[in-house]
Parts: sequence; structure tokens; C-alpha cells
Amino acid sequence: KEREEKIITLPSQAIRIANAMEENKPKNGNWRNRPNQGGGLLGIYNFWPNSNGSPILKKQNIQSFADQQRIFTERSTSNYYNTANRDDYLDIDLSHLNQYYRAVMDSLKPGDHLLDVGSSSGRDTLFFARHGIRVTALDSVEPTDINTFKQDNTTFQRGKIQNLNAKNQYYAAWASAVLHHLTDKDIKSSLAVLRNAVKKGGKIYLSFRLGTEVYFEDNGRFYNPQTIESFKMLLQDIDGLKTLDYSIDNDPQKSREMQWLNILLEVN
Repeated sequence: KEREEKIITLPSQAIRIANAMEENKPKNGNWRNRPNQGGGLLGIYNFWPNSNGSPILKKQNIQSFADQQRIFTERSTSNYYNTANRDDYLDIDLSHLNQYYRAVMDSLKPGDHLLDVGSSSGRDTLFFARHGIRVTALDSVEPTDINTFKQDNTTFQRGKIQNLNAKNQYYAAWASAVLHHLTDKDIKSSLAVLRNAVKKGGKIYLSFRLGTEVYFEDNGRFYNPQTIESFKMLLQDIDGLKTLDYSIDNDPQKSREMQWLNILLEVN
């Protein structure tokens, strides 16, 4: 009876993330000693699901479980990007995104201010800057080459999109392959931040890996892929954003068999 009183049902994504951690954990079952993957952040295995899919938790630990999952996914992914050679991204052929570059560029004039979320190597920052757009590049990790962001019309800002405090500051936002590293809760909060940060009528481009299951890559990156249907469910809780376009593309790197979901939104 005491055991039954401690069984609490968590939101489905918490279970999916826990299962993904189980699938990707080291052979010794200990994440603490695994390079680039959390480095002893959590005692998350204290909250492991039992065989019927419900974690054995005391009620006061519910928030702790969710918070620790979010910390784990964030830091495991950040640890990868802190050590990866992100300059490789500069050489990827992104011609399949031309329609979205054009859609955002057509809404801007030289000197307008754009937010590049998850700027990484600065590939997209440089594209817009070279077209006369003033760009703030936002990323949770330092760039591999800070000189990329030292042009007259570019600024680098370290931070998380879900923590950004900006109101009607930008004419557009670009978030390529970044929000899929967040949990559903943080994707929603990021969408609300972008809605507030971008002026009315401004365009917001997003891309996600296409898929239905959360997972960790062996290198530690957490992924929360989306489909058109799942993204619509996330967006329905956010007022003030209108969907202009969805499309699905194959990965531009031929060696990778995956697809991408592209989304263009407008603040209204």
C-alpha cells in the first residue's frame, strides 16, 4: 500500500525522456562518469520508472524530477557543442533553405534588426549581415571564433532563448536547428519569448529534425524532433503567432538519412 501511494504519473514526455536516457546510458549504468554527458549533475536514476511506466516518486520530488531532466538535457547538449568543431557547419549546402532566406529577407530592409537563435558557427548570422541586416547572435555556448561576430552590424550575446527578455526589439528571428534540443515545455516558452521579442508582422523561421521520438545521440546531444502535427499542438498554447508555411526536406548531408521540418511564422 505504501508503495502504491508513491506511484505518481508524470507527463508523457518525462517518461519518453527517461526511456531515451535508459537506451543511451553507459554500459555500467552510470551517467556520472560518461564524458560530455552531464558530468555528475544528477541523481536522476533515483527517480527511475518502474515496469508499468510510472516513476516511484514522493510527491515533493515531482518538480525535482522534471527540473533535473531539463538540466540534464540542456547540459548534455551544451557539453557537446562546447567541444565540437562547429566551423564544419559553414560548409553545409543550405540551398534548400533559399525560400526561407528570401521570405525573411523580403520582410526586412538594410539596418533592420534580426535575432539569430542558436547562432553556433555564425553561418546564418554572416548571411544576414552581408545583406546589410543588423544581427544579434544568441547562443548558450561561446562561438569557436568570436571574430565572426565582430563585424560592425553583428553582436554576440550568450544566453538561452527561453530566458531572453526583449519586447518588440527585432524585425525578424531565425532559429535553425536549435529548438529541437529543448523539451516541449521549453519550446513553448521559447515561442512565447520570440513572439514578444519580434515586432508585429515580423517573420520567425524555425527548423526541427523530423520525427516523433525524443532521443540522445551517442555524443550527448538531446533531440526532441517534431512533426507538423506535434508542432501544431505546441503552438496552440501560444497566442499571437500565425503559421505561414510548413515544408519537409531531406538532410543536405547525403550521408545522413534524416529529414527536416521547416516552419515560417508571423507575429500578429
